[in-house]
Amino acid sequence: MYASLRDDRTAVMDYTEAIRHHEGDPELYIRRGSAYERLGLHEDAVGDYTRAISLSRRSKPEYYHMRARAFRSMGRYSEAEGDELR
Repeated sequence: MYASLRDDRTAVMDYTEAIRHHEGDPELYIRRGSAYERLGLHEDAVGDYTRAISLSRRSKPEYYHMRARAFRSMGRYSEAEGDELR
């Protein structure tokens, strides 16, 4: 949907606005987290992935794998490994 750096910045703003209205929707956090990750904002991505995990009604391995990828990008390998085992 958002294909360029400028689009990713727009995506973050759009998803932030959507979260204001639907803060309980984990998919919005996943999408914003992905945009953060593409922008190199891995700590923000981890925060959004963590929030999505906590909001999800059932365990979603893909959410953990996304967070693991962000952890790896920050050199936090033990945390990444923990998520990859889920």
